[in-house]
Amino acid sequence: MQSLAGMSWRSALREKMVARFFFPLHECLKGHPTTYWLKIFQQAQYWSKDRLKDWQQQQLRNLLADTYQHHAFYRTLWNHLPGDFYEIPVVNKQLLQMHAHALKPPLNLGFQTGYTSGSSGTPLFYYQSQHRIARDVAAKWRCLQWFDLDMGSREAVVWGSPLEWQRYTWLHRLRDRAMNTRLFPVMQIDQQNMHTLFGNLVQYQPEILMSYPSVLEQVIKLNSHNNIKKLRLKAVLTTAEELLPHTQKFLEKTLRCPVINSYGAREAGFIAQACPQGNLHIMAENMLVEIIQPETDNVLPLGHLGDIVVTNLSSYGYPIIRYRTGDVGMLSEELCACGIQLPILKKLEGRNTDFLVDEKNKKIHRAQFSAIFSLFPMVNQFKIIQHTARRIEVLCAPKHCLSENMHQLKEKMQHCFGETVEITILTCDALVYDAKIKHRFVENRMLLRESV
Repeated sequence: MQSLAGMSWRSALREKMVARFFFPLHECLKGHPTTYWLKIFQQAQYWSKDRLKDWQQQQLRNLLADTYQHHAFYRTLWNHLPGDFYEIPVVNKQLLQMHAHALKPPLNLGFQTGYTSGSSGTPLFYYQSQHRIARDVAAKWRCLQWFDLDMGSREAVVWGSPLEWQRYTWLHRLRDRAMNTRLFPVMQIDQQNMHTLFGNLVQYQPEILMSYPSVLEQVIKLNSHNNIKKLRLKAVLTTAEELLPHTQKFLEKTLRCPVINSYGAREAGFIAQACPQGNLHIMAENMLVEIIQPETDNVLPLGHLGDIVVTNLSSYGYPIIRYRTGDVGMLSEELCACGIQLPILKKLEGRNTDFLVDEKNKKIHRAQFSAIFSLFPMVNQFKIIQHTARRIEVLCAPKHCLSENMHQLKEKMQHCFGETVEITILTCDALVYDAKIKHRFVENRMLLRESV
């Protein structure tokens, strides 16, 4: 017991050293005013709606004026400096890709380059200033504190994107060691890699585990014979994919800690994170979020589901203004019991390609299929592909023979899509997918063909 107490004492001391000294120094040396913005955000999360709105309007006026002055692309697109924010045309990834050269800021001003994962098609190259990075990091730091965590809490980041691990040099490893964090690259999601990853995580013993929900689910399912209790986590942070209710419940029950959902996009920034009450709070000091009608781009009132459009209020140099993320969501006017006054993103339903359609052309969200397969625990992995309106293919990787349950599974799928839809269920030993790409267990090939 003395040994455990000693380890706990040393861990707490190291966390405080990182949060109060090493990390602020690290950010200062990089030219990021992160601690300045952290102090502002810690206060702003309790501001009244009117005070927050005034802050947003001032930030927005500054951003629009700067954008109109310095960006020929936006001057042409807008035609004049908009008096009404909602007159500004909505932009998307494809438009920014088409005008990439015109949007490129002067590199001598200290902008960092980045690019998206390409999970929705072609990667988008984007740029961000030191201040934009600092505000994103400060917002994430503030959100850790909602769960009595801090910079310096021992962290493991399980990531499949080559954007991180291809540039992960000895210098990054040295920095991460000082900051009490470690990157665990994952190339492919298969049984051998998941066994190795689990062993490495047990050896490292993180307090915080950050990854895609789908990867974490496979780590647990493919290591069910091992003792998952060997991991003593304080929190799990999920990002990059939609966290479905059944997945969250499964992870929380198995890992015995809160599973915290966050929402963002590389090119747009850090948009929202769940609080201890489970509500997704928008980082409204830095982000304007609208819900619009997909066909008309008209702004929808609170409580209506539509396309998510964001404006990053610190996106100087490479403006993100009324940018359609490709995700579907709903805003709420309710107040959260946690006491944080930031607005709530009530629903977040993933990309608009995460829907399949039934025989009457009604949309079925992938959460419904997650609920169905939760009734079949013998299935480790699954994927549903819609080839046409009348042809569905279901791929399953069961732990053992599925023949006894095949009829029941097909019945439930048929009930979902309708009797006129042809459903084929195929089994295999494992579904191996590339961890560099966000895993989607539904694939609407009709929409993919339309987009091409």
